[in-house]
Amino acid sequence: MTRRTDQVSSVLHRAIQTVIEHDLTDPRLSGALITVTGVKVTADLLTAVVTVTVTPEKKEGIVIHGLTSASRHIRRRAGDMIDMRKLPDLVFKVDKGRKREAEVMRVLSELAEEREDQASPSTETPTEPVEDTREH
Repeated sequence: MTRRTDQVSSVLHRAIQTVIEHDLTDPRLSGALITVTGVKVTADLLTAVVTVTVTPEKKEGIVIHGLTSASRHIRRRAGDMIDMRKLPDLVFKVDKGRKREAEVMRVLSELAEEREDQASPSTETPTEPVEDTREH
C-alpha cells in the first residue's frame, strides 16, 4: 500500500466506526457489537474493503446484510467527516482472521494448562520408607 492509501484507510476506519456506533438505527444491527477491525483501500481509491467483527457470532450474517444495505448512508455520513472529493465504495466483510486468532489462543491456553498439570509435583507420599544402602 502507498502512503496515500494508508492515510485514506486510517481516516476511513475512524469515520466508519463512528458512523456505525452513533448514526445507524437499522434493527438488523441492534443487539450486536460491531467493531471495524480494518479498512483496505484499493490503489485507485475506488473501493474500500471494511472488515468487521460481530458479537455475538450468530448475528454475523444479518449484520453484514444490514451494513451492506446501509453502505451508501455510511459512506455519505463518513464523507461529512472526511475532507475528500470522492469516497471509495464500501464493501463489508467479516474478519475471519480474528476468529482464527482467538481459536489459536484458546488452543494454546488449553495446551499450557495441560502442561502445567503434567509438570505439577505429585502429591502422593511414598508408602514405604526408603532405606539407606550406603556402607559406613
